[in-house]
Amino acid sequence: MAELEEEEQSLERLRRWHRDLPARDVFGTPEAARAAERLATCTTVYEDYAEQVIAALHHNRQEEA
Repeated sequence: MAELEEEEQSLERLRRWHRDLPARDVFGTPEAARAAERLATCTTVYEDYAEQVIAALHHNRQEEA
């Protein structure tokens, strides 16, 4: 669970950086759209990972009972 929390913090840090980037992008880099796509991919991967962790924890608790 600690690993999941660490990954969530990392994702939140990426989201903050991404929100701040447009103010710093004075040249209008064409990679901005790609960055948004990659952040969306990271979010999807994190959500899938979180579901797997929670399912595994739930499964382990059921076995212990």
